[in-house]
Amino acid sequence: MTVTETGSFAEKLDEAPAKLVLAFGPRPARSRIDQALSACLDLTTHSGPSLSELLSWGTGVRQLIVYCESVSLQQLERFKELKRDTPDLLIVAVCESADRRTMRRLLDGGIDGFVFADQLEQALAPTVAAVFAGQIVVPRDMRESVERPSLSTRERQILAMVVMGLTNQEIGARMFLAESTVKSHLSSAYNKLGVRSRSEAVAVVTDRSDSLGTGIAAVAPRVELRAA
Repeated sequence: MTVTETGSFAEKLDEAPAKLVLAFGPRPARSRIDQALSACLDLTTHSGPSLSELLSWGTGVRQLIVYCESVSLQQLERFKELKRDTPDLLIVAVCESADRRTMRRLLDGGIDGFVFADQLEQALAPTVAAVFAGQIVVPRDMRESVERPSLSTRERQILAMVVMGLTNQEIGARMFLAESTVKSHLSSAYNKLGVRSRSEAVAVVTDRSDSLGTGIAAVAPRVELRAA
């Protein structure tokens, strides 16, 4: 693998192997990324602290590795923009932490691979290789995030009323269910959504970037009619 810096990148570009990887993040993280990919002889890695500067070298770029401590809404939007503007660009995210909801949103945003920072040395090179081979790669513990949660109609109806601000008791009265049954449905829905509270569930359902919310909102009118 050839590692280049911004100053020498233009001169080395013509000599680069077919697979050119960009690495973005703080210097210590870039050093770890360079070291993790050092055995990949078919790669040239170019790293830098400025993502816009890196992408300005666009010619020949096949894959972008982005390091971030956590995935903010701004970062998610940036991933979506990158995939929209450069559909053929492969993106691997290296993050300190992420929950199932964040992982699902990353996949929805178009990333091709994900590596936890504490697994970087062991997992990054295989992930990069698999992504180049056309695979989407996530940690084993996060594989459930690849599939969208399958909520039952009853769970969707109850979640719709949670968004409307109804209590479990009020939901039970409207749907002719015992409050304990409502709690059971909510517990199941929380588990499928990867959330732990009412507020987290509402955040997922009302997230405009997540099509799940649209599906739940679609049952709300029927719930209102039934309640009347």
